[in-house]
Amino acid sequence: MAPAAARWTTGQALDRILQLGLATSDQVAEVTEEYRLGDELDLALLDSCESLPHALVSLMEQLGVGFGVGTDDGVTPGAEADAYQAVLQDAAQCTGGLLTITDVELGPDDEFDMCLLFQCNNEPQRWPIELRGKYFDLMAFVEGIDDLDVPPHVWDSIDTDESDGCDPYDLELRNFYFFGEPGALRLLTTDFGVKLLRHGD
Repeated sequence: MAPAAARWTTGQALDRILQLGLATSDQVAEVTEEYRLGDELDLALLDSCESLPHALVSLMEQLGVGFGVGTDDGVTPGAEADAYQAVLQDAAQCTGGLLTITDVELGPDDEFDMCLLFQCNNEPQRWPIELRGKYFDLMAFVEGIDDLDVPPHVWDSIDTDESDGCDPYDLELRNFYFFGEPGALRLLTTDFGVKLLRHGD
């Protein structure tokens, strides 16, 4: 059976995200108006995206309830802390004020190149990272994203190895994180025919 979202218009997908409580009415209204102005609200999701997973990622990013870690560049050697701070701030903005990130800096680490030190809701966090020139250490987010959970809300991502139609090497999908209540995330991603990597299993 085809995923439910295969039959949806963009407007219907936005309605579903709102129904599940994964975005506020204001967030959905703003994005809805953008699509309406472009005469795209009634277009099928697959008319504008190459796949349902890509459509899901695009909508969640536009709604401000998901963020992606850059896979090609974004880090200036010598200013790594600034680059990681920007991404962590993107994550914080997705939570509607539930998450606060402050005091981001790099420090020495016994095993890795460096560690990323920051305060998450006034709790100290320490993420080991490898310095990779202009590239982010993507594994730092894979291994550390659960530190940014705000129960009952969690972060999750698409399991590209287990989801039909996903390219396991699609870094855009692999490194995009959704924020929401676990049950709601699971229902939405089931609608889109994909599996989640952690909390939604």
